[in-house]
Amino acid sequence: MSETPRQVEVRVFIARICGVAPCMMRQIFTRGGCYRFHQILKDRFPEAVAYEIRGHCVSKIAGRYWDVTGALPEEEGYRKMRAADHRAYDACYFDEVHYMCKLAQLKVAQFGSEGVVET
Repeated sequence: MSETPRQVEVRVFIARICGVAPCMMRQIFTRGGCYRFHQILKDRFPEAVAYEIRGHCVSKIAGRYWDVTGALPEEEGYRKMRAADHRAYDACYFDEVHYMCKLAQLKVAQFGSEGVVET
């Protein structure tokens, strides 16, 4: 299946975000920060619509589902998020930030002030 020009834009945008620190970006946006990633995509691609599958928020843009890992496979179970879902995800933001800060502190403590080298 060939990509549309808009799908290429989305794929390249996600790759640029992940290019900074791929492992850390995936960890942040697949372990509690998925709704924040949707908001980033929504800011860049206003037509993005939030969907949820197995407790994970993804964005539907240009006919495909996306998260920090890129385009997701078509499968059953994607459910368009309702306003109450958005509020619930938004309410969890403080917990996500707290968790990520603690994780960063642990990484620095474990690997020193240079942090973790991405491979």
